[in-house]
Amino acid sequence: MARPHLHILIEPGSLAKYYSADCLAELEAVYEVSCEPAGGLTAEQVSERLVASGAAVAMTGWGAPGLTAGNYAAAPRLRLVAHFGGSVAMLSVTEGWQRGVTFINCAAGMVDAMAEATVGMMLAVGYQFPVTDRRLRGQGDFGHGYPLSYGLKGKRVGIFGLGHIGRRVAELLSAFKVERL
Repeated sequence: MARPHLHILIEPGSLAKYYSADCLAELEAVYEVSCEPAGGLTAEQVSERLVASGAAVAMTGWGAPGLTAGNYAAAPRLRLVAHFGGSVAMLSVTEGWQRGVTFINCAAGMVDAMAEATVGMMLAVGYQFPVTDRRLRGQGDFGHGYPLSYGLKGKRVGIFGLGHIGRRVAELLSAFKVERL
């Protein structure tokens, strides 16, 4: 039985950076895989590649071109778009769904790291770590008139967007008893 075709629309450099040889070998054991430079492709060129490969699966990610309603119309065999990244906004998801395409992404894999980094940066700014670092490197001491530092406890914090990461930031900030806007 013929294996389904996976067309990778990720730059080869990014592919090698984020996917191990073992991971790619596992994909090749299940799919017929094609990959080519994808940066700068027009919507028409993406359609041509999806049609030519007969792709049932397209893998997209950072640096990959978006997918359009025209891409889905031109590639009726396409059933799954696996996106290496969080946002699928550039993939015309509604149009894909209307043609029976399923979408997956790896947003959940990035949530904790991004939320922790966000809270870490908030703490770094509040405690003025960058200023302290520059002063210590330049003067060797804190000098007089060193500004007071402030933590997060009890502060008012605004979070713009309560997606996966925003909700996790809010959860982490609850330990500081912040007032959330």
